[in-house]
This record gives sequence, C-alpha cells and structure tokens, in this order.
Amino acid sequence: MNEYKMSKVNTNKSMFNSKIWCLIIYIQYMTLPLKQVSSRFVILDFLVVGAGIILSLLVNGVSKKFLKYLLIILIVYLIDFLLFRNTTSISFFLIPMIKSSLLMLYCTLSLDKLDDFESVYYKYSLMTLCSVLVYLAIYITTGISATSHMGIGNVLTFIFIAILINQYRFNKRLDFVLLLVIIALTLFFANRMAIISELSCFLFVVNYKKSLNLIVKRVFILIVAVPCFALLITNLDKFFMLISPLIDTNGEMYYSLMKFQRMFTNSDGIFAGLIQSSSGRNLLYDQALLLFKESSFFPRGIAGFYYQDVSGYIFRYPHNIFLEMLTTFGFLAPLVFVMFIAYSSIRISKMKNQQKILTIVFFIFSITKLLVSSSFWLAPSFGILIGLLGSNLRESDKV
Repeated sequence: MNEYKMSKVNTNKSMFNSKIWCLIIYIQYMTLPLKQVSSRFVILDFLVVGAGIILSLLVNGVSKKFLKYLLIILIVYLIDFLLFRNTTSISFFLIPMIKSSLLMLYCTLSLDKLDDFESVYYKYSLMTLCSVLVYLAIYITTGISATSHMGIGNVLTFIFIAILINQYRFNKRLDFVLLLVIIALTLFFANRMAIISELSCFLFVVNYKKSLNLIVKRVFILIVAVPCFALLITNLDKFFMLISPLIDTNGEMYYSLMKFQRMFTNSDGIFAGLIQSSSGRNLLYDQALLLFKESSFFPRGIAGFYYQDVSGYIFRYPHNIFLEMLTTFGFLAPLVFVMFIAYSSIRISKMKNQQKILTIVFFIFSITKLLVSSSFWLAPSFGILIGLLGSNLRESDKV
C-alpha cells in the first residue's frame, strides 16, 4: 500500500512538473486572442509564470544538478567581469537569462517521467494550436497583431515537435495531417528559419525509423518530391506570380512567403536576394567578423559584440551562434564548440531511444534557431537542450 501511494505521488509530481513546463512555454501564446482585444491581458502571462515558478520551487526545491549549472554560469560571468569590466554582461545577459534560458533549464531538470512529459506536452500543444488558429483568424480579418512573425514561428515549432514525437511513437494519421497543417501555417505566417527547423526535425525522425514500410514511403516521396522541387526551382518567377495575391503590399501578412519571394526572384541572384531579405543581419555578421579581427582573435567577452544601426538601435549579439562564439571566446571558440559537441554526443549516446529522439530534435531546433536569431545565453530552447542533456528522464521499456 505504501509503495502504491509513493508511486501515485511520484506520478502526480511528474505530471505537475510537465504541466508547469508547458505552461511557461505556451501561456504567452495561449492568451494571444485575449491580447488582441486588449494588451492588458499580458498580465495573465506574468501571473501564470510567476505562480508556476513559486509552486515548482515549493514542490521540487532546487536540485543539486541545477545548482551545479548555476554555479558554472556564475563563475563564467565572474571571470568575464574580472577580465573585461563590462557591466553590460550582467544587465543585458545575466539578468534576462534568469527569466529565459535559466528558467527553462530549471523546469527541464525538474522533469521526471518521459512518458508523462510527452503526453502532457502533446495535449498542451494541441490546446495552444487551437489558440494560435483563433489568433490567426482574427489577425487575417482585422490585421490586429499581438506577437511577431518569429514568435509565431517559435510556438509553431514547439507544437510541431510535440506532434512529431507523438506521431513517431503512435503513428496516428491525424498527427501527420496536423504536421502538414503546421508547416503550411509556418510558411504563410511565420519566418523562414522556423520552416527549416521543422523540416530538419521531420527529416531526422523519419530517417530514424528503420522499417521496410517507411523505406518504401521514403522512396516514393523522393520519386515525387525531387521532380516537383526541381520544377518549382526552375519556375520560381511563375510560382511567385501565382501566389502574389496572397502577399500583401506592406508585408505584414504572409511574411515568410514575402521573404522567399525577395530571396528567389532577385535579379542579381539568390545570394543577393538572401542578403536583401536578411533584415540587415548581413551588417551584424560583417560587424562580428570585424570585431574578431580587431581584437587580434582574442576573446572580447560575453558583451563583446556591439553594433548601432542608423536608427540608433544597439545590437548586443550578432544573431548567429558561431559568430557570437567568435566574438565571445575569440580563438578559443572552436575548442568551446568541439567540447560542447563532444559533451552532447556522449550524453545522447547514453540515453535510451525515446529520450535520445527528443533530445536530438531539440538540439536541431535550438541550433537552427540560433543560426539566425537570439543568443545562446538567452534562448529558452537552448536552456531546454542543456536540461535534456543533463537530465535522467525515466522512460518505459517500450519504444
């Protein structure tokens, strides 16, 4: 009887931690339709996240594993401050990090049973997808926006991952249909990197399955998809003329399609189109390389990147993980990157199948996102990845 009660308590705790994780990720998107009515509803996001953190601390306390990560991070920031005397690393990176990547690291390390987490993650993703659909319907009819295109891309990718994992485990046709719907929504309403993240995760999971049935499906997809893709590439001008009515003149709607149109139809070629549609990121990349050379390849520190555009806005990171590592760690960047890859590989190799798939999918999501946006100090997805690499999630023996 005591063992039964203990098992039930552990299950309840596992479900609770999974729900807290999902709420902290999704609450800002669940309330999007409300925020279209009034921006005052943003207070709901803060209340839910705040209550979730307090309850999680009361239930779980602070694990030794999280304290170890926190200690390492604080030591890195202390060394950075002693070497470079730059308080921006504290004000711009460390403090915001507490409510973003560090928060998700804590929540991920608090997860216990993988089956419980994936079940809750899937259900909350479906609920959030409903909210996003309502939001997009209002957005299309009224033009009222409550988040950015990158925000929509971010939430759709989180939802995509949950449904993709569920489809892999249970092979439901409805999940496959939902995956196609999400890719379509991402193409029309989100950003290009979200599409790349989703397709990359999808290709990994599909190729992870090693059944004859799937091999046949893959061959069929290749036979159909490759000619279609070739036909599309060779007739891009006609394709964009066909879909041009879907792209409004100010680019507020169908943002990703507009970006692809600029990229592929530039008269000077795709590379010139990529620069034209990069929202000025090429300037950040050039600045990062310039700072790296000016410092004689030595580290510049966490807040070592600086760029001010013509409007006076200051950028503190170059929106690319590799360039950020170069400006932060200098000539040590390759060593840091190799150590991270080695650590990730060792940890993943020791995982069981179910956790391995989840971790690799979040690895793909996190790295592809960091290639064009955010900072590895601040990105919640990167905090989740580190948490998954460091966690010991329990899973059933069934695959």
